[in-house]
Amino acid sequence: GGGSRRRKGADREGRAPGAGDGQLSLSDLSIERPVLTWMLTLALATFGVLGFLRLGIDRYPDMTFPFVGVMVSMEGADPATMEDEVVDVLEEAFATIEGVRHTYSESAQGMARVMLEFELEHDIDIAAQDVRDKINMSLNELPDEIDPPILGKADFSMFPIIYAPITSELPITEATEYVDRHVRPLVESIPGAAGAEIYGALERNIRIWIKPDALRARNLAISDGLTALRREHVERPGGYVEGRTIEWALKTDAEFRSVDELARMVVAWDGEAPIRLQDVARIEDGAEDQRRASHMNGQPGLSIAVKKQSDGNTVAIVDEFYRRMDIVRERAPDGIDVVEPEGFIDNSQTIRESFEETLAALRDGGLLAVVVVFVFMRRTRPTMIVALAIPMSLVTTFGMIWLFDFTLNTMTLLGLTLAIGVVIDDAIIVLENIERHREGGKSAMQAARDGTREITFAAVAATFSVAAVFLPVAFATGQMGSFLTEFGVTVAVAVIVSLVVALSLTPM
Repeated sequence: GGGSRRRKGADREGRAPGAGDGQLSLSDLSIERPVLTWMLTLALATFGVLGFLRLGIDRYPDMTFPFVGVMVSMEGADPATMEDEVVDVLEEAFATIEGVRHTYSESAQGMARVMLEFELEHDIDIAAQDVRDKINMSLNELPDEIDPPILGKADFSMFPIIYAPITSELPITEATEYVDRHVRPLVESIPGAAGAEIYGALERNIRIWIKPDALRARNLAISDGLTALRREHVERPGGYVEGRTIEWALKTDAEFRSVDELARMVVAWDGEAPIRLQDVARIEDGAEDQRRASHMNGQPGLSIAVKKQSDGNTVAIVDEFYRRMDIVRERAPDGIDVVEPEGFIDNSQTIRESFEETLAALRDGGLLAVVVVFVFMRRTRPTMIVALAIPMSLVTTFGMIWLFDFTLNTMTLLGLTLAIGVVIDDAIIVLENIERHREGGKSAMQAARDGTREITFAAVAATFSVAAVFLPVAFATGQMGSFLTEFGVTVAVAVIVSLVVALSLTPM
């Protein structure tokens, strides 16, 4: 009986109440298994660091405005024709689409644009599909001469993130061909890039200048030349040739390869004599009509711009773009020069500056919070224990941001900045209660157990009361919801992670 009483007394002195009855708490486990606690802490830190390295950096959260636009082109049509035959037809078809707030239209020479604004809570993907269905139903009422309508949704990925001017002493058509064949593929293959556009480009065109007098002298019309061109300048599948063990696919390769071949094309026959295209027209190896131009420091040239995918890392894409343009600058032929990086139009600079300033605010805010704690505690070791909660909570939150498929943008960084003053609260109240027990004469381990157990419920209540304020923001809809969702989730996750740190690492 005495031995049994001694064992029970040892239990009362060595373990907190409930520790031996299968109700081991997180704080008790952390105190009794410090190596396990450090391993869990390092695992969370590693998870956060890896998530941070994989996070995209952008100015705003990934969001899509509730706008769907349709652009229709018809070469040579005046604005009045586009209005009557295209815009009116499309507006009448779109009038029955659900969720449309406003319809905007614009008619110009050879082009018409219709923009639909939807309700904020309307699913933009469903809206785009409804618009596409209405376009397909209206094709029979639209002129046959129109190009296929182009449909697009409005989002930030539509806008290029960087422009690189390219000056050229060569004809603009040759410069365009070089940039299109050699520079564009190199830029479009950047990870995260959604495509590249060439501004100031002028495509090569073979122009056929008809001689009216020569046509009349041979009793021909322009339509005869067009018919001959469609008949002779073709490349069509020619079927299959089947063998005993193999099958060949054939094609009719009758496209002209040079201006001379095109000039010798037979348009019609005058008895036994062929009437060739060069007899009734002048063929010019020229360029398309130039309606746009690009200049750099007074010199004609081009500029190539890169768009990013919605989840792409803007800063990483721009850095890789600079590297690849250095390669282009070294390999470019004589007469084509890529301007120095200082001449690029880099829209990522504001993102970099905002990112660096926000990280500086995070650093300064964390240091100031530690200083304030030290002023009130007036002891170095407790201050350092409390200070450890800040980087641990924030670093782990970076990993959670990556897990939620967010980016480091204005809203997530704002949430982290705001969370600095909150993530330290749990560690302060836990450590303060532990210090109260130590001042009462208890050992460090016993004070950590008893103090944490007493304050656990209060810490949980305080943490979830803060999370309950910000977490509902994640369920906001519409355009504001796109902005505030990442902000609310970031703050809520940061304070919940801080609770785990305060109940495990701090008492340990």
